[in-house]
Amino acid sequence: MLRLLLSALMGIILFHPFSAKAQLARGQTRAGKPVGVWEYFDGSELGLRFDHDSARIKYIRPDTARYLVSIDTSWQAKWLDRAPRILGSRIETLVAIQSKLRYPFKDLQSRVAGTVVLTYVVDKYGKKTNPVAVATPSKALAEEVYRVIESVPLTFLPAIYQGKITPTKVAFVVRFCLCKSADDCQSAAKAQARLVPKPLGFVGEIIVTSY
Repeated sequence: MLRLLLSALMGIILFHPFSAKAQLARGQTRAGKPVGVWEYFDGSELGLRFDHDSARIKYIRPDTARYLVSIDTSWQAKWLDRAPRILGSRIETLVAIQSKLRYPFKDLQSRVAGTVVLTYVVDKYGKKTNPVAVATPSKALAEEVYRVIESVPLTFLPAIYQGKITPTKVAFVVRFCLCKSADDCQSAAKAQARLVPKPLGFVGEIIVTSY
């Protein structure tokens, strides 16, 4: 069940569309499932090399960002030995989410726009749990983001902190933008980007527009 913490952020943010030419993944399948060593790309850079037969990481791109990790009974911002990582192409996952998102009709009618920040806890098994909308301009927008992310198959490699697998928070950011033109969206977005910084554990940013 999705929990809502706060409904406050309004506006839009600059978005760079995913390139259709970007290499996403490379490997072989058998009966529709990946086998052997696969390479997953973050744009032009290799993000992950993973052996699906042995479930072993051959390479993972370094991530020097801080994440919120569960220590004793509190969440603390820490640098990790290994950050949580989508098992697959991060860009491909974000494209799949982007393609399914729709602007809720009620919010279109009411001219509601803004940013949804949806967080999950990645547990020690790599499962995403405890979804919380920590920022949203409306309940409908948060529920739309939650609906779509839940519909996309998504497994993480869990985080490692001080040599131990540790529950960690990740965040998805979706900008719902109402504007008169693409130029209008871009100019308004620059101001919004300053007001709404990317949260800790940022996985990716998507924009949904309506003119």
